[in-house]
Amino acid sequence: MDYSQDKLPILERMIEDGDTIGIHALDHDYEACYSTEDAYLDGVEKLKEKLYRDTSYEAFCLRFPGGSSNTISANYNDGIMTRLTQRVADLGMVYFDWNVDSEDASGSSVPDSTLIANVTGELQKGRVNVVLMHDANSKKTTVQALQSIINYGRENGYTFKAIDRSTKPVHHRVGN
Repeated sequence: MDYSQDKLPILERMIEDGDTIGIHALDHDYEACYSTEDAYLDGVEKLKEKLYRDTSYEAFCLRFPGGSSNTISANYNDGIMTRLTQRVADLGMVYFDWNVDSEDASGSSVPDSTLIANVTGELQKGRVNVVLMHDANSKKTTVQALQSIINYGRENGYTFKAIDRSTKPVHHRVGN
């Protein structure tokens, strides 16, 4: 989603710390972003350009709203996800889905203990685990759960790495 200038220090710190910044969508209005491939990709390009202008960071990865498996997009454009996944690759970008879901999208006040159990119960050794969590202002319990999830991971031999171009992407089965 688009960011305001007051969030710029956070983005700069993330870049300085070696984190990966991925593109999501210009906004989260499914009808607008999935009306055409160009509508979605124009939003991605605008965000990439803004991020580069503000930070000199070149974003190379993204996550589709709802993931590549979303079927809601079919309400606005049948087959768009099949075409978008290919067009993203043609543009030299990589999309990521997730294989661990905190389920924090199910509400604003999912108990942190539930989020922790959801994540720790789905982690699997020997694979890249991509965890879906949201950083919206309304997700207070997600913030509360995060340190416990990190502690669990470290205590159980998991490592945390930024996504880079060599990271094997996690993909869902495209749903539309």
